[in-house]
Amino acid sequence: MKLEREKIIPHLRQEKKVNLVPTSGRVISIRDFVKQNVACLTNLEIGIVRKAGGLLSNSVPKLFPQPVIISSAESLGKEALAATAIGSRSVYLVKDKLKLKGCKPIKDLYFPHEKLDFGDQRMTTKKISFGSLSAENVMRELLAYCFFKSNKMPILHSPACVFEYDLQGDKTYCLVSKTPSELRLESKEDFYGFTLRDLIRHRMRVQELKIDILPKEERFKKITMGWYTQEKAAVLAKMNAHGGFRGILNSNLGNDLVYKKKFYICDFDTFKVIPIPEKPSPRFIDNFILWSMAELLKSSPFILEYVDIEGMPKVVAAKKLWRIYSESSSLWKNYWPNLMKDLKTWDRKEIARSLKKNLRHGVIHDLILDSMLNSAVLKNTYQPEMSFYVPHNY
Repeated sequence: MKLEREKIIPHLRQEKKVNLVPTSGRVISIRDFVKQNVACLTNLEIGIVRKAGGLLSNSVPKLFPQPVIISSAESLGKEALAATAIGSRSVYLVKDKLKLKGCKPIKDLYFPHEKLDFGDQRMTTKKISFGSLSAENVMRELLAYCFFKSNKMPILHSPACVFEYDLQGDKTYCLVSKTPSELRLESKEDFYGFTLRDLIRHRMRVQELKIDILPKEERFKKITMGWYTQEKAAVLAKMNAHGGFRGILNSNLGNDLVYKKKFYICDFDTFKVIPIPEKPSPRFIDNFILWSMAELLKSSPFILEYVDIEGMPKVVAAKKLWRIYSESSSLWKNYWPNLMKDLKTWDRKEIARSLKKNLRHGVIHDLILDSMLNSAVLKNTYQPEMSFYVPHNY
């Protein structure tokens, strides 16, 4: 897929404070939306949604007699609602405690989506609608809500209603959720005051002097890293062990929240659930470990290291990067024991074999490159102003 970066980038940037204005379309209750679109899911996933169906709202917020969208107009009528932007296509209504995900529909504009299906051996890049959600995206958000509730796992957002937009014949959607907070943990990221250049210089000096006073991981202001990685590891391990996976796209630090001293993850528009056998085949274990490791690497706090892998074969580079990651990442050190505890019926020798095999996998090599500074990433990284990623709170 050819990425039209120059066409997409201008739409990613928006003011922190935006306005919402009424538009044509429908406001649909969550239960009605499920009835109309549940066929997007697998039979297993449909069962999860139906089992938890009583938790889904049958009404719509009075605030929305009709759908609203983000407006770029400077002069707006009294019907306009002031909102705080979250990333590039969503907003938060602070007073009403409502999040609108996908309320910036734009015709024929798409965003790259890195995808790894269960059983696939390489990631593919697909295109997804940029400013709004598909019916399946919304259903997967609702699936995650039902999955987390059914498994007694913490979830901060509860679905309230769905907006249906009609873009010249194309139906797109926005999910409205109730949530007491949208302050993402990434807004508290702290690299100890180091710039990239400072960090590289420091690490090169450390390699010469063999003395290091800098922690191995980034930190978050006013958050205890030990507590954070323990809580996050427990959530991710339980989710994976019960068959839940967020997908590469949504497995990132930008979807971590801490609210009232409790940890949560959010954004599940690519969430899937697979059946977990008590005695899986070696092939199933291989696919499961690959999926688990891929999402964990994508979601890990940044390792404060610099590694020169110029000229190294992929397998050698991956092995070196994995050694540093596994020795430095407190999330990995907490996640793996939690996962093993939750998969108590699985053959431990098969799991060890699979882990060793997957460490040589091209997908793991590609993802571990993003977990710490290295020569390959620096060589191929775009300038910040050309990045597709937009922080949620900025």
